Amino acid sequence: MNNRNLQSKQGLSEQLAEIGYHLQTIRQERQISYEDVAAKTHIPIRTLKALEFGDLQQLPEPVYIQGFLRRYAEMLGIAPQEIALDWSSASGSDRPSSVGARFGLTRLPQLRPIHLYLVYIALVVAAVSGLSQLLNQPAYQKRVASVPAPANPPASRPPSPNVGSAQPVAPNSTVTNPTADAIKPDAVQPDTTPKSNKSIRVGIRLVGQSWVRVVADGKTAFEGVLQEGTEQSWEANGQITVRAGNAGGVMVSVNDSTPQPMGGEGSVEEKTFGASKSAEVPTDSGTNRSSEAETTSVL
Repeated sequence: MNNRNLQSKQGLSEQLAEIGYHLQTIRQERQISYEDVAAKTHIPIRTLKALEFGDLQQLPEPVYIQGFLRRYAEMLGIAPQEIALDWSSASGSDRPSSVGARFGLTRLPQLRPIHLYLVYIALVVAAVSGLSQLLNQPAYQKRVASVPAPANPPASRPPSPNVGSAQPVAPNSTVTNPTADAIKPDAVQPDTTPKSNKSIRVGIRLVGQSWVRVVADGKTAFEGVLQEGTEQSWEANGQITVRAGNAGGVMVSVNDSTPQPMGGEGSVEEKTFGASKSAEVPTDSGTNRSSEAETTSVL
């Protein structure tokens, strides 16, 4: 028995070597490398060499060898039917052999996708049917009905819309209507802005170019040359002193009163205005001359 198997393998090896030599010759004539054949047929290079040299030890079963030979022949442009027929007649593998056939096992039917779908549908129907029967049982319904309803938890209470904005109310206080308060805000909110008797507002309007210096509460608020048509005003709590190099070109008003000229045209004048009264600080001729000189130098 062993000798017969050995002789059969040797015969297959010789037949395969003959077919492989034929394929190898054509491949070499066309200068095709193993790498090119492997890339196009997806057959490993080791398997290609085993096919060409008839090395059955490196190859799978004859049915798979037939598939390799067919792809190899198609790649070389040879009629694959002839190569496959030669090998099929030599190996007797007209149809694929299997492990089950060797050991006398019957082949199980192959499951198709439609079978899996049917099984899945059957499982779903069974699950729905079982759940429906469970819910319709009187014992289950009685058990569900006997479960006491939980008490209202504090978290289920609706939040108060005024939480965080409510103001504490005295026990004897009267709650007023916010809408009515919003309608007449003047009656509810009296003007509490303190009016100081010491505040004063002095404004100037220039009818001619002049150098002007303004001191409010002891601090210089402005000093410079103003052009004709300029209007400015200052406020102070105590007093405001205005000094002009061209008094006739500066019109002064106190607390929005009628503007009056500070003095004559080209004269240097200085006036101090307080919260309760306005006072003009007189300047002598020496002061006027020095002021005129100062004004001239500034201009």
